Amino acid sequence: MNTPFGSPSFWRYLRYARPYWKQALGSIICGLLKFGLGLLLPYALGQLTDHVILADLSLAEKQSELLWVTAVLVASYVIRIPIAYYRSYLAEYAGNRTIFDIREALYAHVQRLGLEYHARTRAGGTVSRLV
Repeated sequence: MNTPFGSPSFWRYLRYARPYWKQALGSIICGLLKFGLGLLLPYALGQLTDHVILADLSLAEKQSELLWVTAVLVASYVIRIPIAYYRSYLAEYAGNRTIFDIREALYAHVQRLGLEYHARTRAGGTVSRLV
């Protein structure tokens, strides 16, 4: 069975994507941060339950702990917004630049084909294969 990683098309694609590896890596890191910050909610609720609601604390201490957990949650969601933006931006940039480079190479290849190819091949067929 032929896997996608064994496919020559996959390796050819990687050759075009290689110049944008920094953007792709940045997108992956931002994605891990974005989804990691989303895990703070269940953790904060656990801390809230264990260390505030069930704990034997005074009312002032409970309010202080509640304020701390709330501040951490608000900060995580405020930080999550630009991280999500940069994740999308970097992924789109790397993907669009890779597609642009592939299309540019295809166009250059079609331009290098001889006149006999263009004479015997219908233009619609060529455009259809390129798209």
